[in-house]
Amino acid sequence: MAFENSLPNYLQLHRCPHCLIAKPNLSMVYKDIVAADDGGWVFALQCGTCGLLTVVQASKFLTVVNTWPKPKTYSMDIPERARESLADAHAALATPRLSIIGSATAVDWMLKEKGYKTGNLHKRIEQAAADHLITPDMKDWAHEVRLEANNERHADDELPKPTLEDARRVLKFAEALAELLFELPARVARGRRKAAPSEPAKPDPQAEELARTVDAAIASLKPTR
Repeated sequence: MAFENSLPNYLQLHRCPHCLIAKPNLSMVYKDIVAADDGGWVFALQCGTCGLLTVVQASKFLTVVNTWPKPKTYSMDIPERARESLADAHAALATPRLSIIGSATAVDWMLKEKGYKTGNLHKRIEQAAADHLITPDMKDWAHEVRLEANNERHADDELPKPTLEDARRVLKFAEALAELLFELPARVARGRRKAAPSEPAKPDPQAEELARTVDAAIASLKPTR
């Protein structure tokens, strides 16, 4: 049972971190005083759409200082336009059609950032694969994302409506591509810069493990439509 019918403004969330619906209808189902020197409060808020809980920590002055789960963020190693498109796609997961289009836009920007700017997206995906920027499995999945977005841009009564799972699947590929093209190289470069000039650069075990698993993870994603 909720403690309050309406929440104070400082507890209102822009989006539910679980279902990502904008301006969620939240109910307070728990509150308590933080047992620490600086005091403060902890609240549990339940989303009226998905029913899941978000925990909010506030100071004694009722300023929000932390929330769980954390809102989704993307690495600054990803170029701005691609990063913004990924964020848009994630924020729109509650509207699968828009999320799928956002994921395809992110893939488009990633290829442009890598110098593939000529021709339509189909041609640029093919060229990136021919240049070994992406693997054959990644090429197939990039085309899958492209076709999914094309379906959503054009009205077709014969196509089923995309589901949340469809949108998550497409976004997962776009995120994996960003990790491989931008985040992993940036991590390796930072590791090399940290190495002493007189010593050979030491490999980043986590980066190497990520490099080995990215293709396997992508290959395991099987289109469902």
